Amino acid sequence: MKPGENASTWRPATIASGCLLLTYSALVRDGIAKFATPFRVFEDERRQTLYYLIHLTNNGLGMRQMKRAMIKESKDMTFWPVTVRPPDQLALDVEEVAPYPSLQTHLAESYIGRTMTFEELLNTDYPEGLWLEPEYRAALLAMEDRESVIVTRTRSTPTGRAPRGLQEPDKIAFSGQASLI
Repeated sequence: MKPGENASTWRPATIASGCLLLTYSALVRDGIAKFATPFRVFEDERRQTLYYLIHLTNNGLGMRQMKRAMIKESKDMTFWPVTVRPPDQLALDVEEVAPYPSLQTHLAESYIGRTMTFEELLNTDYPEGLWLEPEYRAALLAMEDRESVIVTRTRSTPTGRAPRGLQEPDKIAFSGQASLI
């Protein structure tokens, strides 16, 4: 508060600005940004939240690049201003072996009966979990092998062979029922 101001003039400005975390979903809805990805920063090893770092972007690739950089720093998308544990020790707690069964389960349950491009899936699901684009590729290809998703590749290869792997324009059709991994 500045000298000469009373509490009644100061309080509405504080309330009007509000907490960024409380307006997190409104940011995307109101057209400020198409993608908002939160990262939690802890005060100490007790995991008491100090603040949230929210990355806003209108580009799906920008959202994925920011998440990749943050996951490289901390696998569970949480951070301490001072490192409490070595990163390799933290990785033991959160890493999962390919083809990422928890991601496969999440995708099968979340997108049951839906069809979308790989890019649409990344833009929709990427902010939610701890997985990065390579993990999505591995999980979806394993799901394709088990026939719980159908991947339609509309691209061609220079040799004329059927394309392999997964690229952004490829369509993914999820099974009509969730399958057990």
